[in-house]
Amino acid sequence: MFFLQVFSPEEKDFLSSQLNFQVLESNELGRRLATEPILFYMPHCPHFLQNNLLFTNWNSQMIKNCVILSNSYHEFENPQNSVNLEAVCSKYYYLKKMNQVGVEHFVPNTFRYTDIFNDMSLLIFPKDKVDLIGEEFWLNAPEPDLNKQDNDT
Repeated sequence: MFFLQVFSPEEKDFLSSQLNFQVLESNELGRRLATEPILFYMPHCPHFLQNNLLFTNWNSQMIKNCVILSNSYHEFENPQNSVNLEAVCSKYYYLKKMNQVGVEHFVPNTFRYTDIFNDMSLLIFPKDKVDLIGEEFWLNAPEPDLNKQDNDT
């Protein structure tokens, strides 16, 4: 598991020595290649980071290694959502397309305050679903500006 955050030296030591986690030294802007199964913990993460992650792993082999714990992706199919979905989806091709290959499992909110982590989900890309998609689905997809850091969420 990889982490990038502003950790104190003590926290970095604990994560690496006690939990055997790798603490990233630089911000990869969501461009982590999933050469093996990886849990990406991305709550309240900006859309551009999620889009970059999907772009980086956008093929039928790598995408199956991605497990993403983040805010629900259901908003991209919910017309009642307050986000301007047309604008978001026009900028974030991979967020729009991932519903065709991903399966979202909603995480129940058991916190005392229901406005925190209230729309968390676990997104997986099951082998049987991914393998049904033809290779042309993965080709000719637009390359995003991987360094773009929008303020939308």
